[in-house]
Amino acid sequence: SEVQQLRFSNPIIENEFRRALDTLALTHDSQKKAVSLHFAGDGQRKVQVGYVVEAPIWKTSYRMVLADKEKPYLQGWAMVENPTDEDWAGVKMALVSGRPISFKMDLYNPLYINRPTVEPELFASLRPVTYRGGFGKEKEQIDAVATNGAPRNDYAKRQAGGAMPPAAPGFGGGAGPGGRMELAEAQDKSGEARKFAADVGRELGNRINTGTVGNAATAGALGDFFQYTIDHPVTLGRQKSAMLPIVGKEVEGQKVSIYNQNVQKTHPLLGLKFKNTSGAHLNQGPITVFEGSVYAGDTRVLDVQPNEERLVSYAIDLGTEVDPQVGPGTQKITSVKAVRGIVTTKTKLTEEKKYRIINRSQTDRTLLIEHANRTNQQFKIVDTEKPVEDTPDVYRFQVGVKTG
Repeated sequence: SEVQQLRFSNPIIENEFRRALDTLALTHDSQKKAVSLHFAGDGQRKVQVGYVVEAPIWKTSYRMVLADKEKPYLQGWAMVENPTDEDWAGVKMALVSGRPISFKMDLYNPLYINRPTVEPELFASLRPVTYRGGFGKEKEQIDAVATNGAPRNDYAKRQAGGAMPPAAPGFGGGAGPGGRMELAEAQDKSGEARKFAADVGRELGNRINTGTVGNAATAGALGDFFQYTIDHPVTLGRQKSAMLPIVGKEVEGQKVSIYNQNVQKTHPLLGLKFKNTSGAHLNQGPITVFEGSVYAGDTRVLDVQPNEERLVSYAIDLGTEVDPQVGPGTQKITSVKAVRGIVTTKTKLTEEKKYRIINRSQTDRTLLIEHANRTNQQFKIVDTEKPVEDTPDVYRFQVGVKTG
């Protein structure tokens, strides 16, 4: 008694019925759309179809191992996620670093241009006028008003022979002044409606101005990219993530202590000045630092290009203490000069800064002192050794500090 199979004998109806069922099934998932591909030509051939889908950005995490007699060893992993509902089985994967310009644009839904709503031209009609009986023979006076167009007050004087308040519509003799005023207002509204319709007609007759729409069809290379190609196929289940090794090489580096008064006033930070000799672009990410097999701290690094040097700090150097002092050379000198009625004032500000350093640890230290770079305030360094490095924010001076 149960229907197990249904098939139409007419192949056209059978095809339309199956397409209707497929369309009905797609409506249950609003995120899925049906795409049909049509190929022209004769015969059968293989077709390869590629498409681009949105995916979360891949992230990086690093591990830096420090040793006394060996170069620092850098390991890096890429964290890849599969947020789709399909399993990745043996896929080829390439991870590209960079920041391409990308955006979303609705090309699926139809777009319409809003058009103005124009009302049809309306012609105001006269309001119905009521009349009452007259008091006597005033035909000549009424005719005079109609032919000469006398004003309202003049008409009242003609009727009463003196000053008299205007009569309300329907209560004055003849047409009455109220009826004439309403007729004038109706004619004014009719004139405004005709002017509005004429303005709209001229606006619709003008061509749409497209001169301000620029041509966006020029292509060019944007940004610098670096690609990590995974050597082996990747298998990753749906809604899963994985860590893929991308870097595992020794890099050039030197242990240093980094002092910045605005970061830590008393102690410098233990750090590493390394050069990216791995041959790969290092994406920004966290770095876990180990000294031998002992956890030393965490740090974070921004994007590092190949052969670029970078500083990282991962702990507080409790064995080294720095005491910043204001030197006696700090002074402010103001000079005033008057020549031919013009007064010129010149102010010279001199700041002297001294750093007293004590190394209580059991090893010598290489200390990098970061001093504020105030060239934007027209300050310049005088009577001081040249910094080993300068950035837009700080000067870096290198000092060797012996133990004790």
